[in-house]
This record gives sequence, C-alpha cells and structure tokens, in this order.
Amino acid sequence: MPAILLINGFPGIGKRAVAHELVPLLPDARVLDTRAAHHPEPHAALLEAVVRVLDSPAAPHTLAIPVFLSVRRADRAALLELASLASTAGWAFVHVILCASTEAHVARAAAAGRASEDDLLLLRMEEEVAALAPCPDLTAELELDTTCLDARATAAVLAQYCDTLRREVCVQARPRP
Repeated sequence: MPAILLINGFPGIGKRAVAHELVPLLPDARVLDTRAAHHPEPHAALLEAVVRVLDSPAAPHTLAIPVFLSVRRADRAALLELASLASTAGWAFVHVILCASTEAHVARAAAAGRASEDDLLLLRMEEEVAALAPCPDLTAELELDTTCLDARATAAVLAQYCDTLRREVCVQARPRP
C-alpha cells in the first residue's frame, strides 16, 4: 500500500533533512517540498500538490511531506483533509511528529540559520504541533524524539517503522480462509 508520510514539527527541527534521508531508504519514495512555493494560501497549495501526486500515473510508493502544522484550526483542518485524500485514494496516511529537547532544537535551527533562539523559544511556548489521533483516516501517528538522533538515524527509524507498518497492513488486508 502506498503511503503519505507527513513529517511535522517545529521550524528547524530537521523535517526536510529527514525527508531527504528517507528517499534512499524507502522503495520509490519522493519528497514533496512546498516550502519554496510562496503561495498566498499555503494549505491550499499543499492540498493541490498532494492531489496532483495522487492523480499521477507515475505516483511514488511513498510521499514524504515536511511541513509545520500547529494546533490552530486551519492547520488541523488541512491535516484532516490530507488524511481524507489519502484514504480516498487508497493510500496509508502516517503523521510523524519530530520533537527534540529545547537545547537540541535551538542548536539545530541556529546551525541552519533558520531562526533566532528567542524566536524559537517564543514559538515553542505559544504553539503546539498538531496531533491527529483519533481520526478515522489516519493509519498511524508517531512522535519521535530526535534529541540524540541526526537526520540519517531518524530516517532509518522511520523507514523501519514504515516497513513494519506495511507488513501489518498487508497481513490485515489478506482474506481469511
């Protein structure tokens, strides 16, 4: 079963790096990076991009999407709509939440030149990364603490999780004698 991996987490946590590290580890995987598409309505742009991939005859087996979606109502609505799109198309929808200690997160973001320490600390106090469960269209939701993991090690954990999940979904989908 093909899968959408929505990789969520605060800015600077390493979502994009993890997504790119996943590509060589998962069969026929592709990253859908919408950060550069400065669209006036980012949720609409994300949904449109996913629909284009799902409708494509050359759709990948795994689509990794790095994005920050918080608990704000518009972000949660976008998550629910993505889960519904995936379910309707027969794709698994896995919501991955990357987190790390404040110190590790600030260090990563600063090293990447993404945000100041003050900005990140304020964001972490005022926002919360959205969780979806319970949601009928959600195949799985995983929160992964990456404090002691680099992007490659995090991708390896996710790839192993996806392989396990695929085996479980295949076993459940088999007809019983």
